[in-house]
This record gives sequence, structure tokens and C-alpha cells, in this order.
Amino acid sequence: YVHEILPISGWDVVTDGSLSFTSGPGLLWVHGSLQLQVADPELPFDTPGVMVALRINGTVIPETVIGGLEEHNDPKCGLSYGSQPVATSVVWPTPGGQTTVELVVRTLPLEQGSVDVAVPVYVFEREIFALEMRK
Repeated sequence: YVHEILPISGWDVVTDGSLSFTSGPGLLWVHGSLQLQVADPELPFDTPGVMVALRINGTVIPETVIGGLEEHNDPKCGLSYGSQPVATSVVWPTPGGQTTVELVVRTLPLEQGSVDVAVPVYVFEREIFALEMRK
């Protein structure tokens, strides 16, 4: 299924981008990847800045955010190319019990790098997995 990233949205779970399971206490290795595609890469204006992250039990993990602004590296905040693969992962402690991991996306507010024209951005291929790390 194709997932449309809504312009100027909050964090949104990618379709088929979540797992819920019961785990023991310890560490989880969570990995998510996806393929971003702008609706029409030939459009004469920039695309919205897109951010990608992992969310564990309702909390976006800052270390997994891709598309944040690093002033010396990024001309504007957010991923904004015609088509690109994106992957992020983290090893995260869990107390055990019911756990939900999600691959989430969002566009940025206008003042942070998005454009003033809503250009659809889509997620095509995506995957997410979580491995429980035991001794």
C-alpha cells in the first residue's frame, strides 16, 4: 500500500509500519526503512521537508530522527529530494511487557523549511523489525 505523508502534519504512523508484541526486560534492536517519493519530481518548486523516526511505546526516539536540521550540513530542515531510501535504527532498553514500535513520518511547518505549496510525498516500500537482545 502507498502511504501519503500529509502536508504540515504531526508524527504519523506509516501504513504497515508498526509492531506490537510482548517482550522480556532488556534491550530491543529496532530498525525501520522506507522509500520516499515526491508526487512529481519535475515540479518547479521545492518539496516539503520530511522527517522520519522510530516511536517506541508512544515516544519518538530523538536519536532516530532523520531530516533534522544540522546547520553546517543541511541547507534546510527535512529530507526534500525527489526519491530516496531512508533507514534508521536504535538499540533501546525496555522494561518488558507489551511493547509497540512504529515507523513514523511528518512534514515540517512552513517556518522550518517546508514550502507554501502542498506537494504530496508518498512512502512506497517500507519495513520495520524488532529483535529482542538476550544474554
